[in-house]
Amino acid sequence: MALVAFGPAAEMRAEGRLGALDHHAVVLNGEIVGSAFVVDGDVAVTNRHVVRGLRPGDMVVLLGSRAGGGSAEGRVIAVSPRMDLALLRVPPGFLPAVGREDAPERAGLTVTAAGIDAGDGGAGARLALSGVVLDPREDIAAFGPGLVAWLPGARPGFSGGPMLDERGRFVGMVTAIRPGGAAGTMAIAGGGAESGRAAVEAFVLRAAVLRAEVRRLLAAAVH
Repeated sequence: MALVAFGPAAEMRAEGRLGALDHHAVVLNGEIVGSAFVVDGDVAVTNRHVVRGLRPGDMVVLLGSRAGGGSAEGRVIAVSPRMDLALLRVPPGFLPAVGREDAPERAGLTVTAAGIDAGDGGAGARLALSGVVLDPREDIAAFGPGLVAWLPGARPGFSGGPMLDERGRFVGMVTAIRPGGAAGTMAIAGGGAESGRAAVEAFVLRAAVLRAEVRRLLAAAVH
């Protein structure tokens, strides 16, 4: 299938800025299909549930974006006990890192998230979906400190994917989806053989807290 892009992602590429799809990598962990992206140098992030069953030192297969390399192995280097986050060591230059500027935490912010449809084992189209931040601060104990965005079409496979605003600033990492809106329950956005229903809302780990936890985990891994 062809890549599918909507709204701000296409506009960012037209203006010479990298969009969410350019930063996106597919993670293949057995039957689990998820997403990842680089935050700095050779350090990539994904959700803890995407690398379920793995320990630091174990490997996963990564499929890069068209702005990065082809396929590579990523080594799990840390798993957070505080939030749904894991760190991967990837080959230098495998993917362009998300920018160092974070988007403002405010309701109404226009966003774009990148992911993959897990229903076909990760072999199909990558998607860039447009949405808007509904609640800039919502913490969910099972996942961590985050925000909620209206993101129609998000589905299993978006777990670990990057979310940017329309200026290319980093918003956070897609972690869970809620098919039925506020009345529903957030469920992990990773998937195996089944894709499930497309979502209306997505829970996203906020950029600032994600970066802080990455720094903490890297410092702990050195000692």
